[in-house]
Amino acid sequence: MSFDKESYFDPEYLEIDLLIKSPDDPINALNARVQFDTSKLEIVESGVATSTFPFVLEENYDNTTGFYNLYCGTHLATSSNAIQIAHLKFKKLAAGQAFIKFRESSQVLAADGFGTNILTSRDIHYINIVK
Repeated sequence: MSFDKESYFDPEYLEIDLLIKSPDDPINALNARVQFDTSKLEIVESGVATSTFPFVLEENYDNTTGFYNLYCGTHLATSSNAIQIAHLKFKKLAAGQAFIKFRESSQVLAADGFGTNILTSRDIHYINIVK
């Protein structure tokens, strides 16, 4: 699981796409559990409108604890180097370095009939915020 950008130019907000890279293993469900720095960032909008996974079982966030959760799936197996799963818009609260990371409890489930968790890496994304 990874994030899509390295640079952000909007002085007030930053927008990030959550991505999965699974070019060799078809997948059909996931649970993305994202932690973010609450001293620097606050989610103002989240969405899955452009997601590859149309069946959203749960999507929520909590700016107090710095947590975003998405549990979703699709009836079609999919594989690609850049599968978009969600879009997050953050308000910049303070200048400095902030982090966004996928928690250990995140899962990417193979379309193998067993729901095997095939997640092998979880990126930590550091952002230098200038206000």
